[in-house]
Amino acid sequence: MQQATEEKAKEILDRLKILRSLLNKHTSEFIGKKDVLNSAENIGKTWFHSLKPNLSSYNIDASIISKYDACFNQLLKLSRGNNRTLSFKSCVKEILSKYQEEILLLIQTTSADVGNDTQLQELIARVSNPEESQYLSEAIKCLTSGFKRAAVVLGWCACIYKIHLKIESLGFPAFNAMSNNLASQTHGRFKRFNKKYNIGSASELREVFDNDILWIIEGLGLIDLNEHTRLKGCFDMRNHSAHPGNAPITKFNIMSFFSDIIEIVLLNPKFV
Repeated sequence: MQQATEEKAKEILDRLKILRSLLNKHTSEFIGKKDVLNSAENIGKTWFHSLKPNLSSYNIDASIISKYDACFNQLLKLSRGNNRTLSFKSCVKEILSKYQEEILLLIQTTSADVGNDTQLQELIARVSNPEESQYLSEAIKCLTSGFKRAAVVLGWCACIYKIHLKIESLGFPAFNAMSNNLASQTHGRFKRFNKKYNIGSASELREVFDNDILWIIEGLGLIDLNEHTRLKGCFDMRNHSAHPGNAPITKFNIMSFFSDIIEIVLLNPKFV
């Protein structure tokens, strides 16, 4: 995909240069020649139909995209009729002034965002449960639009949904008993856990903090210490994503996050 996007960006650049050459040869005040008008129209359409839709996968600032939207929209308007040569020249000059730096160079030096990563998509495709798949499908849509934090929140929704289903299948009495068991321990790994629950419905379960649920499902033997630690990291990333802060969410964080929730919970036979 990245190669195709780069080629399309280069195509627009080359055609803009050709259009500029045609305009420089034009001596009349207005543009009425079909070859010039058609060239301008095709360039504008290529931006909106072929290049712009793929730019969401790259770290190009939205204000830059908006600037070029306005420029190419103006080019399309100029191509619709008998407009001044100077207006055409000014529009093309504005586009070409920083196009290579702001569009082409960023495509060439930036990997397409993780939402288009085939490994991630293949990993997510292995999840067949409709409810979980819906959360993950929405997460992918967020990623392809560059919204990494939103994708993490949706990914965690799929994970905790699966955990809730397993707790319901085990029965709330088992969950309550384990919480009481862990809270009564005065030494060892669970000595700091002090929550005693007495839930009797899915609605009440949804009010239990996810962090407490991770401790209890470890006590139930659904996850081990290492898996708990990894899921706690995923939950922390979910919280970082849902609240203001400066910690970046990179494509590497995203890959690790989705790999962990899928392998440890969503595809784990213990949660069937």
